[in-house]
Amino acid sequence: INAEYMGNDVLAGVGYTSLNKNSSATPNNKVWSAEWTFGAINMAQVLSDQYKSDASKSSSLLADAQSMWNEVSKPWPDGLQFSDGSYVYANKRFFIPWGWYANPISAMCSTAWAVMQERNFNPFEFGGGYKTPLKPPPHLNLRQTVPSTMP
Repeated sequence: INAEYMGNDVLAGVGYTSLNKNSSATPNNKVWSAEWTFGAINMAQVLSDQYKSDASKSSSLLADAQSMWNEVSKPWPDGLQFSDGSYVYANKRFFIPWGWYANPISAMCSTAWAVMQERNFNPFEFGGGYKTPLKPPPHLNLRQTVPSTMP
């Protein structure tokens, strides 16, 4: 089973898969989740730091994280960010087997992950920890999604 979501022949993120080949669910790799993608970006950054002694693995993980952030933060419908700065839960409606539907609507969980990524914050480490920063995607600066200062 492979949950990668490819967009324009580059790694765009993570989505949902169907375990049952006879399932009426959307085929593998067609549903893209912003929440899961941001989690995968965080994981790839953390693992990259843990694999510092293996430059090949470390740089590959960072490249994957950068690729996913570049793609997920593109404006809808090429990416998963709406014009108001929020992120969708998923790019398509999809039944999630544990009882609800993923929908292409703004989602607090996805948007919270985006805010943490923009701040290079790891929610699984007290105080946000440290992870090698990524380069902000070029299109992210076209519209500021998180205020640089709070009122």
